[in-house]
Amino acid sequence: MTAPCTHAELGAEQLRREALHELPLTQADLPIGSSVAIRRRAIDPWTPVGYGTHFYVADVLAVHLREEASSSSSAGQARLVESMDVQFRLPMIGKGGEASDEEHRGWLPACFALHAYDKGCERRRTCIQCRPSEDTLSSRFSSRVDASTVFETGLKFTRTTSALDAPTKRKILQSAPALERDTWAQRLHHGKTMEERKPRKRAR
Repeated sequence: MTAPCTHAELGAEQLRREALHELPLTQADLPIGSSVAIRRRAIDPWTPVGYGTHFYVADVLAVHLREEASSSSSAGQARLVESMDVQFRLPMIGKGGEASDEEHRGWLPACFALHAYDKGCERRRTCIQCRPSEDTLSSRFSSRVDASTVFETGLKFTRTTSALDAPTKRKILQSAPALERDTWAQRLHHGKTMEERKPRKRAR
């Protein structure tokens, strides 16, 4: 089990990660089928249930590369990603996969109907009706997102529950907004919050 990092360790690692986040993502950073963490936008809704997480988790379906100014200048260089198609994962309750806003739960690939996706979602009328438009060909809860909104790559999940594993929770917390880090830690059920780490006063 990974021990919770100290405040000093978190600060040093935070600086290193912020420096890395200034670099654009390359095709090698986003293998098809890998999982990423995506930042919320200020305009994103908090409802219905499933939309109310403090960050998003998604699987990479396809990547779209930046157009290079010239093929000669980009020869031998890593190709940069402009955007990507993803299928969102949602925290789910129970084996049936009912959507939740609780980030400590298992994150399962989702259907537009906000439950766990399976092949039957492509045939069920209720799932098809939840697709955003008639032109949408799949019930997978999918979208195209800008690569700049990704703040962590290579997310891993526990085998039994599909919850984010401890190392993944730790690196997500290292990328959390400073004022929200304790809230995220509490919601992820990871370690102790700064309030809980304060020394207790002895009773006189």
